[in-house]
Order: sequence, then structure tokens, then C-alpha cells
Amino acid sequence: MVVLEIAGYYLLVTLVWRFSRFITTPILRWVGYYTYYSKLFFTMPIGIKTLDFHLGTSWDFFHQKKISVKGQVEQLIEGMIHFCTAIEEGKIAPETKLTGTTFYMKDSSLKRFGFKSRKLNPFEIFLFVLNFLELNLLFSIAHKRLAIIPLGIVRVVYTTAGEVVNYKEELIHLLKKLNPKAEYFNSNIIKQDYEKDMAA
Repeated sequence: MVVLEIAGYYLLVTLVWRFSRFITTPILRWVGYYTYYSKLFFTMPIGIKTLDFHLGTSWDFFHQKKISVKGQVEQLIEGMIHFCTAIEEGKIAPETKLTGTTFYMKDSSLKRFGFKSRKLNPFEIFLFVLNFLELNLLFSIAHKRLAIIPLGIVRVVYTTAGEVVNYKEELIHLLKKLNPKAEYFNSNIIKQDYEKDMAA
């Protein structure tokens, strides 16, 4: 009975927490607490000169026409490119810390773009547990089958704005390789800049 009660409380707290996140997404985006750099990739301040990045909320996922793992990766890369542009324009200070919890990128891929990784601390584990059911739902939708997030690959990744901006061109080339028709390349100005970089 005790186990069932604990499970019931966990389910209730999780549902309340995730529903509140769901309905507040458009509000927090409107007031500027969530800053989006692509349809899914956004950052939110969590301390002095510290931004936490996320790859969409359930609100964002259910407002996408099509959800796939490839599409998520594209949105991540495109968001990172626009994030780098914001750094170049002086909207984000180079010393700003960027952190996030991830399970969808390999350490080798993250290191290519200036990120380091570590295990979750107790508080981060608590937050991940609150998000676990919803994350698995979205994970399954993206994979188009029932899929459970392997807990062994969950970790916190971190870097600074000044570090990640150095990899902007590599991110652009990676997005071009992944999807030459990505929305990022639809802008004529962006196309001209990209072609100029390629010719250099």
C-alpha cells in the first residue's frame, strides 16, 4: 500500500507540474522568459549570466506538423546557429554560461562544439524524475514507437557563449549536410553569407 501511495503522489505531482509547464509555455515565451532560437530550441535564465537550454516543451511538440528524431536534431542545430548570431550581435555576453540536461546527443558530438559533460547532481536528478514520464512520451513520439530513455546516457552538458560561438560555421555546415532545404537557408541574406563563406 505504501508503494502504491508513493506512486500515486508521484503521478499526481508529475501531472500537475507538467500541465503547468504545458499551459505556461506560450505565456513565458510572450513575456520573454523563454527565448526561442528555432521552433524547438530555447533558453531560459537560471542564475546570474547562466542560461539553461531546452529542446522544446510538450506545448512546442504538439504544435509541430511533424515530429522526428532528425527534425529534432535539425531544430537543435538551427537554434544553436541563431544563438551564436545573438552572441555575435552582442545580445549575449561571451562569459554567459550555457547548460542543459541531455540524452539525445553523444559526448563525442557535443565535444565537437565546445561542450563538456558531467553527471546530474541530486537536485537535477529530482527535476529529471519530475519530467521523466513526459520526456518518455515525447521520446516515443519522435521515434514513432514505444521508447524508454536510457538513464545511463542522461547527463548535464555545459559551455560558455564565448566558446560555442567559435563553432558557428561548423554548425552551419552540419545543418547544410543534414538538410540543405532547412528553414535557416531560406533567407536570401543567409544564403548569400553562406555562399560567400563557402567560396572563401
